[in-house]
Amino acid sequence: MLYALSFATEFFWGTVPIEKMKPSPRPTGVYQALLSLPYDQWAELARDVFNCHPDNLDVETILDKVLETDTCENLDPPVRVHIDPEGWYSILVYEEKP
Repeated sequence: MLYALSFATEFFWGTVPIEKMKPSPRPTGVYQALLSLPYDQWAELARDVFNCHPDNLDVETILDKVLETDTCENLDPPVRVHIDPEGWYSILVYEEKP
């Protein structure tokens, strides 16, 4: 079953200013999850979804696509968020550790 992305703003942008955000193996927001994509996945995404060179793709453009796609597979962490409408590309968003 698929769900719409009806989460708080922090789910998308995180709780750390994006200028200070670093990649993480357990990203706690969509922005950080995109920032944490390995280069090979970034390159595939650029080619297959955005039809561009990886160097011409930025996190904000992908985030816009995530918001447009508006789909996740589950509501409990880690949440698998679809990047493209077909669901070929997705990211995982974890809850913050206490």
